[in-house]
Amino acid sequence: MMIWGEPYHRSNNIESMLQQWSPLQEDWPRLDHYYDSADTNLKEKWIANCWPQLAFLGEAHLNY
Repeated sequence: MMIWGEPYHRSNNIESMLQQWSPLQEDWPRLDHYYDSADTNLKEKWIANCWPQLAFLGEAHLNY
C-alpha cells in the first residue's frame, strides 16, 4: 500500500497499524468488556470498558 503526500510520510500510518493489536492478549481485555449489541442494559455498565468486538477493529483496518 502506498500513501502519497508530504504530511503522511512521517506518520508511518501502515507501520503503526500493527501497534494497535499488540496489547490484545488471550486474557486481556476480559471478554465481559466487549460490547454485546444484544445487551440493552448499558446503564449498569461502565462504558469505558465497553469495547467493540475485534471484528470491527479488523474491518476498520481493512477499510483504511
